[in-house]
Amino acid sequence: MFDAARAALLAVGHPLDGSASKTHRGLIAAFGQRLVQTGRVDAAYGRAFNRLQDIRIQADYLAGVPSAQDAEWAIAQAESFVATMREGFPAE
Repeated sequence: MFDAARAALLAVGHPLDGSASKTHRGLIAAFGQRLVQTGRVDAAYGRAFNRLQDIRIQADYLAGVPSAQDAEWAIAQAESFVATMREGFPAE
């Protein structure tokens, strides 16, 4: 989802500088501000992106293991998210 969100931001002309290009949290914030809050992307994708970030942090840094249910949900969200981002955005 990270790369799909990055591509979506670039597609609408948002420069990826500062924390948006360096951290997951920065990219998620830029995605929310530029695409979700403007109505270009459904808010459900912003919420999913945030929840997936929490799952990633648990797995990467806190030695947590996602449940099978969380893993299945994450895969479904990622597939839907990537498909939606592939649809593209008209330039502003």
